[in-house]
Amino acid sequence: MKYILLYKIEKYIKKYSSRENRELYKNIFF
Repeated sequence: MKYILLYKIEKYIKKYSSRENRELYKNIFF
């Protein structure tokens, strides 16, 4: 379940390909 969620988040982040967004989501979920 958790891995599926992370996979969807990763795909979502890649759409924007922004390091700021990537770090933001990592801070939220980790």
